[in-house]
Amino acid sequence: MNDSEIKILAIDDHPDNLVSLEAIIRDQFPIAQFIKAESGITGLQLASLHDPDVILLDINMPVLDGFAVCREIKSDTLLSDIPVVFVTAYATDKKNRIKALESGAEAFISKPIDEVELTAQITAMLKIKQFTHKDESHKADLAHAFQEAIMDTLVIKCQQALALT
Repeated sequence: MNDSEIKILAIDDHPDNLVSLEAIIRDQFPIAQFIKAESGITGLQLASLHDPDVILLDINMPVLDGFAVCREIKSDTLLSDIPVVFVTAYATDKKNRIKALESGAEAFISKPIDEVELTAQITAMLKIKQFTHKDESHKADLAHAFQEAIMDTLVIKCQQALALT
């Protein structure tokens, strides 16, 4: 997967945090598509629209917090394979870490953001997403081969039945 194919969605209600994330991502993944949302609701809409490879998600947001957003993403069959990384000041709080994992998140990054850690987490999440797609493609190939085998068997049985008459 090259940078031009990478889509990263950042959801945070503080525009300054989005600016910081975008600067780091542009530096480390120069031609990746960076999509930003300033609310959980907008983030869910953009996730459905763009099918990002990674979602960077803040916990503390009004109306729909990060936990709710993550649960919505993970319960949607079209979005559930997108890795979610919480980017939060609460990452050292054990209760919030457990709640985030229970909501379906794959990882955490603490604020203030460490550029090396963020880059490593995004790279790891891209590998997860790529592996998930390969696995789904392999399943689809197996299902197609299975259907062809069934059809071939039916054709042979029909030919045998016709030969007997």
